[in-house]
Amino acid sequence: MQKNLRSTEIKVGIITFSAILLAIIGISLGRGMTVAPAGKVMSIRFNNANGIEPSSPVWINGFKRGSVLTVKPDNGSVLVTASLDNYDDIKQDVSARVTILELTGGKKIEIMPGMSTTPWNGNEIKGASVPDFGELLAVVGDMGADAKVLIRRLDTISAHLNVLMADGTFINNVKQMTSDASKTVADIRALVEANKQNLNVAIVNMRTLSEDLKRLVTDNEPAVNSIIKKLDVTATSAERVLKSADGTLARVDTLVANVDAVVHDVRYGDGSVHKLLYDKNLATKLDSAMSNLQIFVDQVSKHGVNVNLRLGTRP
Repeated sequence: MQKNLRSTEIKVGIITFSAILLAIIGISLGRGMTVAPAGKVMSIRFNNANGIEPSSPVWINGFKRGSVLTVKPDNGSVLVTASLDNYDDIKQDVSARVTILELTGGKKIEIMPGMSTTPWNGNEIKGASVPDFGELLAVVGDMGADAKVLIRRLDTISAHLNVLMADGTFINNVKQMTSDASKTVADIRALVEANKQNLNVAIVNMRTLSEDLKRLVTDNEPAVNSIIKKLDVTATSAERVLKSADGTLARVDTLVANVDAVVHDVRYGDGSVHKLLYDKNLATKLDSAMSNLQIFVDQVSKHGVNVNLRLGTRP
């Protein structure tokens, strides 16, 4: 009897252990297996997984609308695929972020469907992660040293303020400054009250002047436009004249260069003009020839010309 009871307990223990083992295996496999409806899958890319794993819930506007299918690294980031019941309300400017599911733990993907009028075209969505309590505590820990330094500086400032406030001269100066400021404000108020009417008249005059100027500009706008057009035409004509003047100056420069060359050739060359102007021997010969010619002309004038002309015979 005791032996049968022992055998029964062993069988029950084996069956219980097997059931627990099968349950554990089923849960482990079931967490990574989700049936996704056709055409209802979206891809979201995050910088890091940040606690997201298969079967994590996907929420839209506070409602659970699906779950995560896969989480895998891809080109230095994490690509998450999720299944939704439908995405008819998701727009082109959709965004996603990882948030805390519960205070006790767990993460979820919160999808903001967007406000665009264009429906989502199925492209990959860019996701972001919201810092959790662990990250916030890490940041607070990093800030601890800076906080200590800040507290020490605040203590130093507080001590200096206490010393300053204990100085009666400083307090009296502050009181005097406050009193002077109050008097200045009162004087300004009295000045404004005394000249309120004049200020109102000045404001009215300024408004009238502004309206007159506006009317003057409106009335003379066509004439001003005409003057501007004429100035444009004049500027164009002046530009053409300047271009012509530039060409003329270039030609004058060429002419001056040519004249300089001629003068140089006349002065330093071997031509007839150079000899006529600068050869003293030639000038002497020309003077002698002119004198002889003058003598010949005088002789002709006095005695005439004896022409011995024989026609038809030889001498």
